[in-house]
Amino acid sequence: MNFYIIFIVTFLHCYVNGVLTNRLTMFRGRPNDMYGMVRPPVPDPDEVIKEIKPQYYDQRLNHFDDKDNRTFKQLYYTDDSHYKTGGPVFVMIQGEGDASPEWVTNSAIFMVKSGKQFNAFMATLEHRYYGESQPFNDTSVEHLKYLSSEQALADTAEFIQYLTKKLSLSGKVVVFGGSYAGSLAAWFREKYPNIAVGAIASSAPVLAEVDFKEYFGVVSDSLGTECSQNIRKSFVGIPLPNIRFDWTPASLPRDPHYSVHSRTYLVQALYFKL
Repeated sequence: MNFYIIFIVTFLHCYVNGVLTNRLTMFRGRPNDMYGMVRPPVPDPDEVIKEIKPQYYDQRLNHFDDKDNRTFKQLYYTDDSHYKTGGPVFVMIQGEGDASPEWVTNSAIFMVKSGKQFNAFMATLEHRYYGESQPFNDTSVEHLKYLSSEQALADTAEFIQYLTKKLSLSGKVVVFGGSYAGSLAAWFREKYPNIAVGAIASSAPVLAEVDFKEYFGVVSDSLGTECSQNIRKSFVGIPLPNIRFDWTPASLPRDPHYSVHSRTYLVQALYFKL
């Protein structure tokens, strides 16, 4: 009983503290902040990074309706520090989070390492409905219908064609991505082979699945048998499926960049079978 009370108090403390300070919180097993599963790169304090200014592309809202001419400003960053004429074009596809210049400048990023090695022109495009790339000022159902992987892939295709033509980039294009963005990278290579010759898809769950329990299998393997069993045993006596919170304090600020907010937070989300 005491353990049960401690668990609930700890959860509430972490949730409230996370919302108030924009620290990492979890919802249904996923980080509930602007970055999603792929955390922003951590800069090397000893590395001198070139200042990269944000740029914006007038992206079509709906790629699948020729009569719809609406557009929105889509953020992107580029870096040509290591580029040599005729070199490849590396594009980091962004996922459910803000884009940042570190994705094309930080040497800890695989694409940047590869870019230096192959004298590539590097770019990254922010995903629609995240960060500054907001088609609308609200997240109504009517407006959210344009938030899809198909539209995101078409965004990437339009952007790459625009960028290569504008800058006269003749090298071969390779797309990169991790997690959801990794899936986009793999799908992009399959859907647009005329644009990209390859894709580096890191931790990419290309098979869409609602109950993605395999993810926790990876976590369990990483923790090891003994640790996994200990965690499982610690949850056995806690009736988590019966506990539900249906409150969202009006005083707690919300990040305006979140695409969709759920008002139901389940403690059950912290209970997973390893």
